[in-house]
Amino acid sequence: MITLKGVGRKNTDMNNSAYVKSLRDREGLPTPSGALAVRSGKHMARFAAGKFIVENEVDGIAYNQYHHPLPLCMFQQFWLETNPFPIKSKNTYQVGNHPTNNIFVSVETQTHWHQLFASHLFLEPSGTPLERWTLRCIPDAKLSQGPEVFIGICFSEKKVLITGTGYAGEIKKAMFTIMNVLLPQSDILTLHSSAVLTPSNTSMLLLGLSGTGKTTLSACQSLRIIGDDEHAWSHDGIFNLEGGCYAKTINITPESEPNIYHALRQPAILENTILNSQNLPDFTDDRLTENTRAAYPLDHIPNAYHQVAPHPADIVFLCYDLYGVIPAVSRLDALEALAYYETGYTAKVGATEAGSKNISPVSSPFFGLPFFPLNKATYSDLFAKKIQQHQSRVWLINTGWSDGGINAGRRHALSQTRRIIQGIAEQKLHNLAYKRHPELQLQYLCSQPSFPLNPELSPAWTRTASFKQGCMILNKLLRSCKQTVDID
Repeated sequence: MITLKGVGRKNTDMNNSAYVKSLRDREGLPTPSGALAVRSGKHMARFAAGKFIVENEVDGIAYNQYHHPLPLCMFQQFWLETNPFPIKSKNTYQVGNHPTNNIFVSVETQTHWHQLFASHLFLEPSGTPLERWTLRCIPDAKLSQGPEVFIGICFSEKKVLITGTGYAGEIKKAMFTIMNVLLPQSDILTLHSSAVLTPSNTSMLLLGLSGTGKTTLSACQSLRIIGDDEHAWSHDGIFNLEGGCYAKTINITPESEPNIYHALRQPAILENTILNSQNLPDFTDDRLTENTRAAYPLDHIPNAYHQVAPHPADIVFLCYDLYGVIPAVSRLDALEALAYYETGYTAKVGATEAGSKNISPVSSPFFGLPFFPLNKATYSDLFAKKIQQHQSRVWLINTGWSDGGINAGRRHALSQTRRIIQGIAEQKLHNLAYKRHPELQLQYLCSQPSFPLNPELSPAWTRTASFKQGCMILNKLLRSCKQTVDID
């Protein structure tokens, strides 16, 4: 197999220029490490209700609460309304670390720090683009007939317009949404996942909603990070759709997440992190939001992998289970894998969506429904095809709660989850003893001398009414998917 080199390298000159200009215009404060501390304004999370896709331009768009239809004339009007606003910075990037399966985007921003964000999360152009787009981010714009926050995508004019919010995550997720429409047309599966290269030179995918562990687990010191959030699976392997990371930083310490902590240096961005009197970031302070974020180039993580990676031998679903009914680690057969992929059961964590302040259970197909606008069958069929073609093993890992659930149990320790990920990467879990779950019928790993796990499901917990109630809720979700799944 021919190894494809990704794009992978960052535009250092653009990083430095936007960083210096941000400081000059007092858009943020420098921390002792050189990271730029900024505030996004009123909105400190994604505004899920504000995303619109111009109608009658792309076949297969499933309009819903995350993707609202919009007439072309309205989009054009809104675009014209932002013309009077000054554009401080403009630069062109590549989205997609692949020589041909990528798009170019010209990013126009009202602030230099949003341009710095784009320079971290996207790549320097060097491939052959499928399309060329323009993204305009004007946080101060208030549209005459539009919503408070507007994220509009127009495929005919290849434009993205973001107004009413300074939350930088809208920039990257808008481009991810576009890739989730374009790439499946070429039989390429897009994934809301992190990815790592294992010691055996295979890749591992970790799918999950924000806050379930994608970024943290992909920054493991014993594995090589490919990317932390958005990937694509083509005929030649796995490639990162981004060039940097956008990590949650609440309660981060150099002991708990050393690679990420030490990545928070110039010209990284700290978004909505409160500084103390010495301008040191206080990562425990959530007075503004629990959704504190950092953006930094992938090169800030040691030994990052910048090429198109081999096909995944293992795929991990990260589930933040509130009920405490899902074991620490289970292996899924093909039917179960598709059911959990389509269900995407987990929890919203850390206010990553506006209006979502509390932890709550959620079913988000593909572990990221707000970013996947096409009909669900498009992604499900591609996923089934890929795992069957490459015989990928699929695992379910609970990064949430154990016996007793969120009300009476304990959270699964990060150290335990890291050991499980390492065990899968080193193929140490494949031939161990597994038990059958009493209600969900999952095959889950039980504690044993060669790989001790603590805690696992206890017999006393599995006999309680709370356990059975949680299983009943989850089984109901899974049954609704299994009835429509075809794995042939």
